[in-house]
Amino acid sequence: MKLPNPDIVWDGDIKTISVYFQPTQMLFDNAVRQHKYNTVDFSDNWPIWWQKIPSSLGMAATIRVGHLVGQQSILELKKAVSTAIVLAVLMSLVIASLTFLLRSNIASLYSPDAPVVALASSLLILACFYQVSDAIQVVSACALRGMKVTKPVFFVTFIAYWPIGFGLGAVLGLTNWLVEPMGAHGFWVGIIAGLSVAAILLAIILKRTLHRFEREAT
Repeated sequence: MKLPNPDIVWDGDIKTISVYFQPTQMLFDNAVRQHKYNTVDFSDNWPIWWQKIPSSLGMAATIRVGHLVGQQSILELKKAVSTAIVLAVLMSLVIASLTFLLRSNIASLYSPDAPVVALASSLLILACFYQVSDAIQVVSACALRGMKVTKPVFFVTFIAYWPIGFGLGAVLGLTNWLVEPMGAHGFWVGIIAGLSVAAILLAIILKRTLHRFEREAT
């Protein structure tokens, strides 16, 4: 069992820690071993590979937003933020659509075993649901960092990823407190819930921050 490293982002003198945790990898690999299938690194590999696209766009947004804040160009700032979010959402919709349509083909790249392909394909359907929320929360967080708003990003992502995302995932995946144990699917549902909460809260904070910048400029 391996634990991924946290993604630590530095912004000025404030260290903002965004913890990207992939609990499904451990549970999926364990389920694969229990059923004597070939262990694959599917649940950690494929979603993270595509997640680099909104992350890259978010990093570009951080730089662009930081420059515009320094120039005090509010109109260009709002345009840059909205453009980044729209592009991220459009990309995520394309990725989700391709993932859904090609889920069996994608899963077969990792293992030739039919049971593994079936399980991985079902997980990929769930992975499609968090693409949009993940894109929104990544770009929103990066834009806020460009505005030097980092503490709210830390608290929102920490609560969304751990108590909500991992906590709910563990309850759904391993216990019968709410429903019968869902296994790996329960953890993915938790991830979807956590990322959705993060996307909503960070988008609200971003909107209020832009309004505050606009008021201060007038």
